[in-house]
Amino acid sequence: MEETNSNEMIGIYMDTYKELLRLKHAPDKDAEIAFQLKMILAKLEACGVVTENFEK
Repeated sequence: MEETNSNEMIGIYMDTYKELLRLKHAPDKDAEIAFQLKMILAKLEACGVVTENFEK
């Protein structure tokens, strides 16, 4: 995997901020947490990370 540059890191942090705001304002916080976990696992798997042993 290529090294992440500063603009990519800013994008990652902005995405994290957006996701935390979604969680903060979610009417069903448990469902939102489950959704966010599903999304991050999919992103990790797309990068080649084996997630089968991660807590689900």
